[in-house]
Amino acid sequence: MKRHRPPKRGKPPQRDVEKTRAWERRSRKPIASESKKHRDRRSEREEVRRQVIDRDKGCRARGILPGRCGIVSMDRAPLEVHETVPRGRWAVSYLVPEVCVALCQIHHDYATEHPTEAEAVGLLAKAPQPGLTKPGRPS
Repeated sequence: MKRHRPPKRGKPPQRDVEKTRAWERRSRKPIASESKKHRDRRSEREEVRRQVIDRDKGCRARGILPGRCGIVSMDRAPLEVHETVPRGRWAVSYLVPEVCVALCQIHHDYATEHPTEAEAVGLLAKAPQPGLTKPGRPS
């Protein structure tokens, strides 16, 4: 095998300072924390959240899942709305009150971290129930 000498180093290429600065200005644009579509649906989600909490009047997993109802963090709401159909399987499940249940923080964390147990007691489903459609569309 013939070995070659490393290439000779020459003068580095000259940079166009204006192009570099323009690129740096473009790359500093912050990424939005939420999409415009999600931001537009925030009021719909809040309405669904109110409906579910009023309907359930407390944690639906009390006595079904292990542990006592309670609060983990003061930064979170005492009752959280849990979608029984994951958003990965049905993207608009968070806008349909029929597939949402109110859970306390402890049971919401448990249902999220233990999907097989949550599915066994009906707090998680693999697909939406027949007859449910996207919000605003007839069945």
